[in-house]
Amino acid sequence: MTKRIASLVFLALALSALAFGQATLASTTLSAQVGQTDTYVILAATTGISGLGPLGQCQTDLYVDRELMCVVSVNTASGQTFVQRDVFNMGTVVQSHASGAVVWIGTPSQFPTANGQPSGYCNPTQLNNGALPWIAINTGAIYTCNSLTNQWGTEGYVFISPVGCGSLATTTTTTDNGMVPAATNNVVHQFTTSGTGGTTELTCDLTLPSRITAGKGAVLTDVEFLYGAQTTAISSIAAATVKTVTYPASTASGDAAAGTVAAAGGTYTVTPSTLQKSTTTTGQCYNEKVAFGTPIPVNTDNQVVTFDQVFTNSAAATVYQVCGLLVHYYVPAPNN
Repeated sequence: MTKRIASLVFLALALSALAFGQATLASTTLSAQVGQTDTYVILAATTGISGLGPLGQCQTDLYVDRELMCVVSVNTASGQTFVQRDVFNMGTVVQSHASGAVVWIGTPSQFPTANGQPSGYCNPTQLNNGALPWIAINTGAIYTCNSLTNQWGTEGYVFISPVGCGSLATTTTTTDNGMVPAATNNVVHQFTTSGTGGTTELTCDLTLPSRITAGKGAVLTDVEFLYGAQTTAISSIAAATVKTVTYPASTASGDAAAGTVAAAGGTYTVTPSTLQKSTTTTGQCYNEKVAFGTPIPVNTDNQVVTFDQVFTNSAAATVYQVCGLLVHYYVPAPNN
């Protein structure tokens, strides 16, 4: 524990500087499997990693699969990094690690030793441990500070199958071809327009599984729409919209039918700013990312979230396809 205290003193000035600006924990991956008794790991990258300091203090910690390691020395050419396992009895578990596992890199003070979670609201520019994400080493929970709400929370993503997408032919006839095997192990949802030019509206369900939302207050931050077109290029793509659809709650007396549609997400930031419209090979898709200026809460059981995109095609028939959607979210820490 003496070495650990020495390292904290040694780094105090550096961390006081970090308090005035947001830092990000670096990460890399293991290039080889690590056995439970191994004294070194092989890293894909060694940038920012230092061995023991002049007083024998730990200057760099590695964290992988709920195990904290102190770097003793590093070979920047080969990536071979000698480490001390079971670091100063900090309570993490010495275990084997698979090749390709994510390795977080930071100073000892950037890995909180308290078993639990950060509390209260956060300021991305004034962090308790000087860096994001906040990793509770004893539990393996990874917390980040959401810049839109200043809340501590955990982040995640869900891949939404394109089976949840449907088409509405606003000015041209569109045939829903269903889920089509575009290639071995690659299934997409395809829609074919008639030979008449016009617009086709594709709508997809973004609702997260209840295992993520139930009692946790999950909040959507962005969606990535994977789309493509074959036969002829897309003429134009309208601005995407994201909305909530609220249905009536069940009551003993019964309710009138409802499906209230409301705009959601505030002002969007779309990447890329100019969307791709050229034809693609079947099974390949472009990525349109729509980040929400106002995060969308999804903890209401009778409400769904939908994504809508309108395409325009020329006089020739066009085959639109959806490869799926990626939805990113965060769950605020329970004590926020």
